[in-house]
Amino acid sequence: MGWGDETRTLTQDVSTSHELRKEALKQMQEDTRAFLTQTDAELREMGTQLKADLSKVKVTMAKEETERAGQARADLKQRQAEVKGIINQVTKLLSDLDIAHEEMSARLKADLTKIKPELAQSEV
Repeated sequence: MGWGDETRTLTQDVSTSHELRKEALKQMQEDTRAFLTQTDAELREMGTQLKADLSKVKVTMAKEETERAGQARADLKQRQAEVKGIINQVTKLLSDLDIAHEEMSARLKADLTKIKPELAQSEV
């Protein structure tokens, strides 16, 4: 084989190699486009699903918050009623104590009135 044949073979190898690399690059570009297109579609679908799920969660959370607020109001009313009952009991006890003190005072005054003359004589 002469230099001419080797040069032609080398040139043909370089040309063939270049064409193969071009085809491989073209295939990689197509694969990349297909991957990106598929990924974009999947991400859009996931976004749609996440939005739908979020809407459901928002409704559930709003409902639960309303229920908690209602329960808190009911608990507050119950506690207010309990406090009012305690205040009424304390007021009744104080009133009963005032009555008992008045009765005791009246008895002590009556007893003092009875023994006052005796006390006055014993001091003289």
